[in-house]
Amino acid sequence: MVPVRWFGVGHPLLLVVGVADGSVLVGVPALRWISQRPVTELASYVSLPLSGSDMLSRLAEQVGTASTARLATFRTCHRCDAKQPPEWMLDDDRCQACAEADGVVF
Repeated sequence: MVPVRWFGVGHPLLLVVGVADGSVLVGVPALRWISQRPVTELASYVSLPLSGSDMLSRLAEQVGTASTARLATFRTCHRCDAKQPPEWMLDDDRCQACAEADGVVF
């Protein structure tokens, strides 16, 4: 398999785009923590050939689909009312920033 060069899009990370072997890949990231270090994995991805007259419209459609899927995983912090990705939430109620402000030590 040809190595994929991935590029992250957005802050917080919204989607990833990769290029390899004549294809562009659009992926939905899934982050998990190993101790204090976040590790990016893929929840899913779609591969599109870098050819064809409709390549840009197919790419735009997949970027929209991946963004929508990722945003659907975000949750609202009940303390600061901000929408956060799941990896930034301590629990169902608080984001890590609010938990830290409440005295939680990571």
